[in-house]
Amino acid sequence: MSNDEPISKTLLKSLAVRLQGQVYKYWICQMSHGTQQVRRYVIPKDPKTPGQIAQRAKFAQAVLFAQELDIDARLYWAKIGVRKKKPLPWWNAVISSYMKGLISMDEG
Repeated sequence: MSNDEPISKTLLKSLAVRLQGQVYKYWICQMSHGTQQVRRYVIPKDPKTPGQIAQRAKFAQAVLFAQELDIDARLYWAKIGVRKKKPLPWWNAVISSYMKGLISMDEG
């Protein structure tokens, strides 16, 4: 087999070892529901649409906001996160609220 030939999916599945991660730049091996799964590696699309760019900018602002919180604010958000249906760490509670527009940078 030359260096440019992909490893066959059948060969990968027949191996008696557990593989995880990218295998020879063509295949991804992962565990799913207790069984070894092998799939082709796909380069994800990054269309850079105006909506996506705006969302990424807003997320960057949310991260900056969360990083600048003092210990008292972090404890407050930890309490808020526990009250959710599915409890969240303080960081996730802040980011989620910021992304939903419930808080803004000037509320620090």
